[in-house]
Amino acid sequence: MKVETSFEKRHGLPSPLAFHLGATLINMQQEMLAAHAADPVAAFKSNLEKMREILDALKTWQQHPFHRQNSDPPVVWQSGSSRLLDYGGASKTIPAPPVLVIPSLVNKPYILDLSPENSLMQMLAATGLRPYLLDWGTPEMAESEFDLNDYIQLRAMPALNEIHQISGVKTGVLGYCMGGTIAASMSLLSNKINALATIGAPWDFSNPTGNRLLLQQIANADNGQNLRTLIQNLSQAFGNLPFVFLQSLFAAINPNQFQSKFLRFNQMDPLSNTAQQFVAIEDWLNDGLPLTGPAADGLLVKWHIQNQIMNGKWRINDTRIDAKKITIPGMFACGKSDTIAPPEATLALPEQVRNAALIQPDTGHVGMIVGSKSREQVILPIANFLLKHADMPPIN
Repeated sequence: MKVETSFEKRHGLPSPLAFHLGATLINMQQEMLAAHAADPVAAFKSNLEKMREILDALKTWQQHPFHRQNSDPPVVWQSGSSRLLDYGGASKTIPAPPVLVIPSLVNKPYILDLSPENSLMQMLAATGLRPYLLDWGTPEMAESEFDLNDYIQLRAMPALNEIHQISGVKTGVLGYCMGGTIAASMSLLSNKINALATIGAPWDFSNPTGNRLLLQQIANADNGQNLRTLIQNLSQAFGNLPFVFLQSLFAAINPNQFQSKFLRFNQMDPLSNTAQQFVAIEDWLNDGLPLTGPAADGLLVKWHIQNQIMNGKWRINDTRIDAKKITIPGMFACGKSDTIAPPEATLALPEQVRNAALIQPDTGHVGMIVGSKSREQVILPIANFLLKHADMPPIN
């Protein structure tokens, strides 16, 4: 995936910028009201300085010279907008156990290959696996009416079958975010999978907290019908559900994150590796994908509002998706500080799988993939788990 970012592409970001700045001002106003009796002038000056730092950091990010440029690995299969990318390398001659890596549908997959120094895909390859990345692609005409089940049956399962055709052996499957939820469902649909691993995979949406609880209560008032109507109207107007709508939901869940992370960025040397990592991640966060209307309905209404996965109402053809019926070995990473897929949503999956190993790193959703602890606490344990349960391809 060749990705280039520039000031022009960052102008007006991060999205939704008006929400981020407004939430910051509201937070500062609350701080001033709380400090009013003590020293309102000092509180005002402190918040003014804080806002200046945030705006300086925002400008630094928008104008940062960093450009991510990665060349595509070989494409071994394609259907519609989706592609299967081979990270084993075209010149690799020693057979290696295959693993299918499945990202989220709402973000582009290059967070899994962010840079040569920070790449889950390349780390997996370095341990002796042959990783294949499923790039869902931007939904176009072929996917215009796809729901989540269609993506699984018409994209993920054929990609899995292609890997089996190439390797001749069963495949490990690793899913990130909702890609992990999809990977778990696939383990009930195919006998070609020998091990399941997930990172930040939500499964139970019945116990939200904080702003997530408030948003769910609003949507639950009519069992998600108003949300469903909104999704349909936006999808009809734009062809798909725009990514900015999903960004707005993420921002509403944690409205203070913008302020805290750009204040941290303002303390960094802009040319340091840490700052470049921040820029790369922030670029990715603002480079998301639209969702088809039916897929958005599945994710936001059927999963989040109606909790169909946990309630046993998610079916793919004649198969009811029930984690208790997963019989292959599983390893599940659930971040203690994950606000996108919090522990109350992710722990339900390993709690139901009979042969499950659990990892609980003290990090967030993205940190499990590209954070300072990700390699040792998440990626290498999962790689070793997949190797332990792998089938070795025959030597031709």
